[in-house]
Amino acid sequence: MSLGKVSRERLALCPRPLIILIESVAADIDAGALAPLVRDTTVLCTFRGEAEQMAAFNARPQRSKKPWPESAHNSMPPRAVDFLPYPLEWAAWEASPAPLWLLQGYVRARARALGVRLKPAIRWDAPHYELAD
Repeated sequence: MSLGKVSRERLALCPRPLIILIESVAADIDAGALAPLVRDTTVLCTFRGEAEQMAAFNARPQRSKKPWPESAHNSMPPRAVDFLPYPLEWAAWEASPAPLWLLQGYVRARARALGVRLKPAIRWDAPHYELAD
């Protein structure tokens, strides 16, 4: 299962290095690289407009620690992508986050191999990948 239509549309907004990285990892997932814990993936978020960013910032628990326009999701092109295992299983991941951490390690290793510089991981936001300046 390759990235779905909506995921591809979201990803298309990103700078080329993020597109190459995420498409490369998604292709490996499709080939079974992280089975059985991760069998499919989705791009949940790239660009966030002001209303969406402020909703994430004001949510309890917070889904973003930064108000508009301070997040890497608020620029165009967006410098961050939220990339997760699919289907989304928030309650299961809270109890056992292994699929999130496995995918994060794989994405970060692939980024290093491709020469894509990412900011350090954010512990509370495992699916967030942000280009380093």
